[in-house]
Amino acid sequence: MKCSTTESKSRCKRALTLAQAGDWQHVLAVLTSGHQHDPDLSTSFSVHERLWRHAYLDGLTETVLPRLAAIPFDRSLAHAKELRAWWLMVRKIRAGNPPVIEPDQQSPGYVEAAAIQIAALAGDSSQTRIVEDLRRALTPKTIKVDLPQRGLSFSMGRTAHELFKAEVMIAARRKDHAQATRLARLPSHDPFISAADVVIDAFLEEGDWRGAAMIAAKHDPRERPVMGDLDNDPLDEYRSIQLAIAAMAARTGDDAAAQDFLRNYALLSYARDPETSVDDLDKNDLDLGEVCPWAATVLAGAAEGIIPRRFIALLLPVFRG
Repeated sequence: MKCSTTESKSRCKRALTLAQAGDWQHVLAVLTSGHQHDPDLSTSFSVHERLWRHAYLDGLTETVLPRLAAIPFDRSLAHAKELRAWWLMVRKIRAGNPPVIEPDQQSPGYVEAAAIQIAALAGDSSQTRIVEDLRRALTPKTIKVDLPQRGLSFSMGRTAHELFKAEVMIAARRKDHAQATRLARLPSHDPFISAADVVIDAFLEEGDWRGAAMIAAKHDPRERPVMGDLDNDPLDEYRSIQLAIAAMAARTGDDAAAQDFLRNYALLSYARDPETSVDDLDKNDLDLGEVCPWAATVLAGAAEGIIPRRFIALLLPVFRG
């Protein structure tokens, strides 16, 4: 009997919860069982993407990710299987275990894979020809966006953005903080996300909270210009980054740093009160248990050995936003 779309989505969300807890054996069991009951098992792109992000963070590029790629999500979509294969290729290249890909037509997922291959091989004189061939095969693509109701009209260089993201990912993987700092200063090819946020995200996906913190300290979202009248809240963006860094620091065992970034997060909670001057507050005097009781409890539990650190990604967001 075929499952309903609601049941399929519910099953995939359960799998994501298990993934956040690091229980990959049951993640795969839930998804495989789901496919047996629903030949066209489907889920939202965001849930699917987060499954892959958590598997990569856990260092399971060669074990879990190939099995995730083999589960026939959205089998009715002709390109879905091919797209998962490219996703797997991207993670393998990013993790430093590449098969070198060949120039190809612009199939779904290929541009991202080619871009990260270029970034991974750049600077290696023995691979110059491969890099040049891959660059020639990439057709520049630009998307025109018109939002007249918001008074906005602009173009987005999608190919250029993928090449930029690839450079960022390789720099983060190699812990090349100098290169990451340079990339964070560049203009973004995507007006909806700053270059600095791309770099912060890449460091968090590598579990490198220090790299993320370094970029966050130099590129405060509260100091960025607001684009038109788009619904973005720089204060919420700042708090999201600080909480993610706190959670990632705790996940890797640095409890002192986790507490410090949680205080940054908590301090800005006071900024919601128009009668309170943030400048008059000292983050070291904050009662974290009062301002953010859940986060404070999770971090304290991890520090005391009550909560396994692998559960932190289940209990707190380790990725921005």
